[in-house]
Amino acid sequence: MELHDYLPSGWVLKTTHHGLMLMAPDCEQGKDFVTGAARYLNETAQNIRGVIEICAATGDRLASITPSELIKGKGEIDSDSSDDQTLRKMQLEDARLMERILTSQEPMAMVGLTDHIQVLINQPMATRLGTTCKAARGRNLRPLHNHGWLPELLKTLQQQEQVRVRYQAWLNAQDEVYGELTTLFEVGTFQGEPVRIATNLDLNIIQPPTVEVLKV
Repeated sequence: MELHDYLPSGWVLKTTHHGLMLMAPDCEQGKDFVTGAARYLNETAQNIRGVIEICAATGDRLASITPSELIKGKGEIDSDSSDDQTLRKMQLEDARLMERILTSQEPMAMVGLTDHIQVLINQPMATRLGTTCKAARGRNLRPLHNHGWLPELLKTLQQQEQVRVRYQAWLNAQDEVYGELTTLFEVGTFQGEPVRIATNLDLNIIQPPTVEVLKV
């Protein structure tokens, strides 16, 4: 597969005197793609014996990847090793998953299955939750999901890969926004760790419970 086969929609691939230039629609998508596809980008730089520049449409330079980053002590790369092939496959799968989420018109997010840390969120989901992609990334969702449905969800996801759940949760705790949601959850893997992928199907803002709720 060629590099352009793994670029999310909206990206531009250009050749330069030094190698390739990838232009992302915005900084957030660019940084996410560079993180998830780092290994594959490094290998591509080595294969073309050139530099891969990653920029945003705004003109911001996000990364510069050179062949030397993969050169080992003897100046050679063991590209045929099983470990290399396994890692490359994992990175390509990560890139595909990020593309699916970031380019989806549906509100989608990715959350760590065990630590409940929000790994990735697309713009439609951020808009629906009344936050930004940057603010949402890295927050712990466990304190926001406090009505007992989360343990049941995790138990169900151990038995089936996909489940539809209706539940209540804090959406934006800082602004005390509370809602009732219908979400399709599925199990996946990102950077070698289990994640749950959420696609929000419906959201209604409602009054929060009267009992005190821990918020972050």
